[in-house]
Amino acid sequence: MAGMLDSLLGYIAPGFALQRAVNQASLQSLRKHTEMNYDAAGKGRRGFKVRNDHSSRTLVKNNLVVLRRNMRDMSRNNPIIKSAVAAKTRHTIGPGIRPSLRTDSKSQAKKNKVKQAQRILNKWCESVQCDLYGKHNFFGLESLGFKTSVASGEFLIVRQRTVEPESGLPLQLKMLEGDYLDHSRNGTNETNGNEIIMGVEVDDNEMPVAYWLFDAHPGDQGFIKRSRLTSSRHSAENVIHYFKPDRPGQVRGLPQGLASATKAKNLDEFQDARLEQMKVAACLVGTVSRTTNKPGAGVGENATPLPSRLRPGAVIPLRHNETMAFNQPPSVAGQHEYVTEELHSIASDFGITYQAMTQDLKQVNFTSGRMGWLDMYREVQQDRDLYIKPQLLIPIWGWLQEAFEFTGLPVRDLTCEWIPPRREMFDPTKEIPPLIKAIRSGLKPMQRALQEQGDDPDVILAQYQEWNKNVDRFKLVLDSDPRRMSGAGNLNPETDPEGTHDQEE
Repeated sequence: MAGMLDSLLGYIAPGFALQRAVNQASLQSLRKHTEMNYDAAGKGRRGFKVRNDHSSRTLVKNNLVVLRRNMRDMSRNNPIIKSAVAAKTRHTIGPGIRPSLRTDSKSQAKKNKVKQAQRILNKWCESVQCDLYGKHNFFGLESLGFKTSVASGEFLIVRQRTVEPESGLPLQLKMLEGDYLDHSRNGTNETNGNEIIMGVEVDDNEMPVAYWLFDAHPGDQGFIKRSRLTSSRHSAENVIHYFKPDRPGQVRGLPQGLASATKAKNLDEFQDARLEQMKVAACLVGTVSRTTNKPGAGVGENATPLPSRLRPGAVIPLRHNETMAFNQPPSVAGQHEYVTEELHSIASDFGITYQAMTQDLKQVNFTSGRMGWLDMYREVQQDRDLYIKPQLLIPIWGWLQEAFEFTGLPVRDLTCEWIPPRREMFDPTKEIPPLIKAIRSGLKPMQRALQEQGDDPDVILAQYQEWNKNVDRFKLVLDSDPRRMSGAGNLNPETDPEGTHDQEE
């Protein structure tokens, strides 16, 4: 009602309407200062710019396409965002998170089954034929998918029940960008009454049961073809939809680093502007001023006119009534400190360190470097344990279990652990001794220590067993063998000095 009154007054009496608007603004400002109990609730020029507080679904629906397009462009053309996305992927996925099969059974038959299944699984993971497009092995798909989710918010994997020739497992993975998920499809599925939210069909419990995917990438279609592009329904059991949700009830993913996107854009433009400023300053050598207002005064017949363009190192003869003042290039003092502070803020938004993003290791020692890495590692471990494993790796293991059954080797009685990539040490002389003390004192089991270093405990034990058998077969006593030698290099009297101790029990 008040809006209609203001509109009517603005049409009939604009002056009165203006005074009314001024009075209303003053009254709201007075109420703001007297009623606000929190600074974060303030408005105004120095307060907060309050926007509509929509649900996560409405927020994503209104901004998904634009945010995805802008962040992709920045990941291509903005070196700051490109470095942040690459560093995030490099430290989270690295050479790949590897599957390792386990069994709790003591039966030798079960152990042999684990070895056989692991060999087949390794062949499948290492083969580029596990990728439907034949470009990446499984670890490459992990890296590509995570990089896609950071830069554009989400990705999809569609299961293809075709045989991978290296392993014989009937499973190939088709990775798709989030554009394939029809964000314009909303409403109710007339067939079963399920709700569709931006291409994600959910049941009464809001669990995804299907995804509506385009047959072709919308970006490959022209304007006319795109208007005719339709999506088809794919069951959720054959689709993995990976994204990092920020709010409960979110069904589509947004790119990471949105809080610092504008900062990164402005910082890149600032550096370009400073570079152009220095280039212009270098071109502007100086200015010429005359000592008299009379044109042509004192000019000889053989005088050389000043050129319109200058070249480096040129010496220009001047007329006797002209002087030149050389240009002073602008100072760049303080620019490094400003840029560094901004880069720290951008790296923090992506959950990585400034050093990881920029490779700038100045003023970093062992303590500061390790403390920064530990904080980033918590972010990395959170992404692996809370998002990558439950949304991506565990569902793929479920598909692999079904594929193994088709080959006549059921593996549902086996468990699959996902080993993270190896962690490189900053200074082994400082990191290994505390690790040994933690293991010897019982604060950390050997298995966990090996897994934290990116090693598979079962593989390490098998390698030790094979090595010890060969050492004993050749009757060697090595200083590195703790069965025979102490840490100080002394022979252990409780062992056989001839090296005939049998390890085949």
